[in-house]
Amino acid sequence: MNNGLNLKEISKQIKASGKSGSLIWSREQEQHFITNRHFLLRVDEVPYEVLIALFSVFLKVPEKGETLNCYAGKIQDNEKQKPISFEKIYTPDKQTEKGEVTPFIKELGEKMQARVIQFPGNFTYINEQFMKMTNDKEPVSTKGPMTPIYFADRNLILLPYRVHETKDDAALVSLMGNTLE
Repeated sequence: MNNGLNLKEISKQIKASGKSGSLIWSREQEQHFITNRHFLLRVDEVPYEVLIALFSVFLKVPEKGETLNCYAGKIQDNEKQKPISFEKIYTPDKQTEKGEVTPFIKELGEKMQARVIQFPGNFTYINEQFMKMTNDKEPVSTKGPMTPIYFADRNLILLPYRVHETKDDAALVSLMGNTLE
């Protein structure tokens, strides 16, 4: 682990996204932003293990102010792309809710599993494969129901599944032996 991040799992997600999905690597000033549109990672210095995975997809490192795009294994023409700024997503917000990663997994269909995260007043579901990118002992926060979840001191953002069933809330509250407040 590296500051709450599992570099091996991050590298695995980067390689998978570069082969069959969408992958964006943007460099703003001193920070790198890496996303597949379901997760967003922010680092000042790209760890060696992650850099190898990124280089295997893009075959280069972006210059400051440059954004590299890959879609379905094909590098997109950067000349036609406007630089993408992710910094506004990280603007400190005084209204963030603190949450707790639970040990519970919800089956969402064929081979889809979601980790349950409890926030005051609700539960949120995060793709279990993406949860492996972080240490589930780290504090988590969000701005509210169905908004991105911040991990690893706000350096990793995961989008929750847009699933909410009130029957799940009652069952989870019962299992955890407390109430939603």
